[in-house]
Amino acid sequence: MKFTIYQESRIGTRQVNQDRIAYCYSRDALLMVIADGMGGHANGEVAAQIAINHISTLFQREARPHLPDPMFFLSVAIEGARRSPANGAAGNPAYHLRGVRDSGQCGLLGARWRLAFVSDP
Repeated sequence: MKFTIYQESRIGTRQVNQDRIAYCYSRDALLMVIADGMGGHANGEVAAQIAINHISTLFQREARPHLPDPMFFLSVAIEGARRSPANGAAGNPAYHLRGVRDSGQCGLLGARWRLAFVSDP
């Protein structure tokens, strides 16, 4: 599989960039993830990074070299990522994550393209 990745993030008028972008690949699959802290909520960049880490780690563990059920993978990965911010910061007292919000998109490319979107209410 051949591909080219271009990444760009613009901070805008905020002091902290809450955008997080990642990609992982195996011989037969490509995962692209975008996570963004939701405007103005505390530590959105932390929640976004934890979500990226969770989804990427799961892909690296499961894509050997492809994912048998890509839609199931996206469902499980996103649901786990939605629960991850509180779990990921539990051991780090520097992060007070109550009320943290993020949104994200995940795309998987193999034989077919699949896309999933999630946003906190």
